[in-house]
Amino acid sequence: MKIISKRLFVTIIVSIFFISITGYAHDGHTDEDMIIKNLGDLGTVSFNVSCKEDAQQAINTGVGLLHHMMYAQAEMFFGKWMEKEPDCALMYWGYSMSLFHPLWPDSIKDEALIRGQSAIAKAQQLKATTREKAYIHAASQYYQHWQTVGDKDRTAKWAKAQSL
Repeated sequence: MKIISKRLFVTIIVSIFFISITGYAHDGHTDEDMIIKNLGDLGTVSFNVSCKEDAQQAINTGVGLLHHMMYAQAEMFFGKWMEKEPDCALMYWGYSMSLFHPLWPDSIKDEALIRGQSAIAKAQQLKATTREKAYIHAASQYYQHWQTVGDKDRTAKWAKAQSL
């Protein structure tokens, strides 16, 4: 009986604790919350782009996420910033790159290939510097003809375009 009483007591205390901390939850994040100002152990990122200043900070954060293979976070991050900065070509490039995992053994699903191809097509329509266009072109090599060209061949085309 003492064991049951102790377990019941502990269960009640833990329940009260978890119920009380839910009052500290918030409704969401602001755009400011989405920029990781100090990437800490992720390192320093300086990926210059021709977009607005706040978009520049966002690109640095997004590229940091990509380089640390935090693809799900990068996808959400770039997706939100594409809405906020629809004229920044590199936001669409970043989004497309968040769907492509060249070092992972998985394969990208058709639905994600469609989204990535769409993002790259949008990036190609926007104003960009020569350097930015080169990054966009390289990413486009992965998404080009995905319906008929295998993943391995598309990855090789992307890698070759990256080296130019």
